[in-house]
Parts: sequence; structure tokens; C-alpha cells
Amino acid sequence: MRLAVAFRDVSRMDEGLRRLVREALRGHEQKEWHAMKYMLMVLGKQEDYAAMSGAAGAGGPAWTEADLKAMFAYMEALNNDISEAGELVAAEGLASPRLAKLVTANADGTPVVSDGPYGEAKEVLAGFWIVDVPDFARAAEIAARAYLCPVPEGSPNYPVVVQPVGEGPTIEA
Repeated sequence: MRLAVAFRDVSRMDEGLRRLVREALRGHEQKEWHAMKYMLMVLGKQEDYAAMSGAAGAGGPAWTEADLKAMFAYMEALNNDISEAGELVAAEGLASPRLAKLVTANADGTPVVSDGPYGEAKEVLAGFWIVDVPDFARAAEIAARAYLCPVPEGSPNYPVVVQPVGEGPTIEA
């Protein structure tokens, strides 16, 4: 039996849950937790998607076909390199924030779907990579390379967010 514990900070659990976790862990070898997977997140705004479709706005100039080709070629080379290195777990670009929906639930669990506030929002997730690398330094190298992707002069260039993907300790029972 394998028990994966997602809580790294047991002190934030209520006392009853803490007792259950301690009992479950008692007598079992605990492997040390290592964050080797990282999510690299590229940010954008709705107006950036419009600019990529050829509509200039307050946020920057309209992208040309050559601008798009340069971006796609750069990202394809980056994806190929990290894939060939065995570091790529997943990567996706996301559709326009305008297409995103917010989902909550009624008391009975029925989904409640509404349009997101993404047109007015600051930055939103525009794409991501999940990489499996030896350490944060390597994840930062990949993020820095992604940041250097060519964009038209005057276009915003957002920082790439690097965040560990949490994997709780694995307990062999």
C-alpha cells in the first residue's frame, strides 16, 4: 500500500487530522520530499491576444505574420530542446482569456458557470510548461530562455513565473 501525503506542514491541520496522519505514518519509512518538477507559467492579457490577431491597442502594437512565425519557431526550438533532454513533462499555450469561464457550485453540487472577469483582469495564465529538472537553477535557466522569446518592439514582456509542483512524501506500507 502506498500513501501519499500532500501536507508538508502538519501544523496547519486540525488536531484530529494531525493524529490520523501521525498514526498512518507511524512505523513506515518516509522518503524525503523533493521538488524536482516545476511549472513555468507565461502570463498575458486579453489585449495581448488581440495584438497577436493583428489588432494594435494601448498595450502594444499589432503582431505581424513574421512576428508570430518568429515566436512559434523560438518556442518550438525551446520545446524540442527540453523534450530531447528528457525534462519536458507537459506544455500548452492557452486560448484567449475571453473564452475562460468561472465555475462554482450550488449547495447540491450543480455547476454554476459564469463569464470570467478576464477582459478587465491584469495578467492571466497564457501558457505553461511542467519540467522535471534536477533543481531550481535549471528551471530558472529554462524560464530565462522562455522570457527571451522574440516579441514586437513595444509589446509587453512579462516575467515567467516558476513554481515547484508539490509532491508530498510517499510512504511505503
